[in-house]
Amino acid sequence: MTALACDLTVLDPPSRERHRALLHDVVVARRLDARDLPDGVELLYPADLVTDVAEWIAYERRCCPFLTFELELRAGDVGLRLRLRGPEGTREIVTRALG
Repeated sequence: MTALACDLTVLDPPSRERHRALLHDVVVARRLDARDLPDGVELLYPADLVTDVAEWIAYERRCCPFLTFELELRAGDVGLRLRLRGPEGTREIVTRALG
């Protein structure tokens, strides 16, 4: 079983800075909506942020290996859905991290 812990030391300093910038400037600041899931959270963004959200995921999956990421762009929808899922306790950790 993977531990419910994040380890930012796996990122070098420039990567850590870029990860933080994406977290604050995109993942938190540009979020349109959020809803709880039984095993995590679902976040909604404008569809044009798909590249930035995917870049954040690339960093996040390295430092938080317990997370499962799902990106969804529905036909005819202008929104991008990001689901962050994991073992028990994931929702609380993600909610706290996203403010």
